[in-house]
Amino acid sequence: ATAVCSQSCGGGLLQEERPVLTWPTGNGRECPSPASLLRLSPCNTFLCPQAELFDAWINPERARAGVAFQVHVRGKNLEAPSDRLLVLPEAGECGSSRHFGGAGCQYGAGNSTQMTCGDGQMSILLN
Repeated sequence: ATAVCSQSCGGGLLQEERPVLTWPTGNGRECPSPASLLRLSPCNTFLCPQAELFDAWINPERARAGVAFQVHVRGKNLEAPSDRLLVLPEAGECGSSRHFGGAGCQYGAGNSTQMTCGDGQMSILLN
């Protein structure tokens, strides 16, 4: 079986599993436990490249209090779905207001050049 790293950069885990090829019969030795046939090793431990934002727009086109919206982002080196979007007041600074970790960006066909943040239901709302 082919093993794939869990992350493309920034440190992931490679999970390799060896199969039992022949099960014991008669008085044959017992097969190793499944845990001993599994090996986890670090992979892609290099730093991820800095993300660059080229363009962003919202849907619906105009944000209104109490109405959920999504933010569509175009850029470079985006990491959907692990990237998060945090919407701040116009004069706000990161760390100056209470938030809940930002909206997830796993919606739509996210990749390294475009992603959609917010579920369009409840994850991004203006008060």
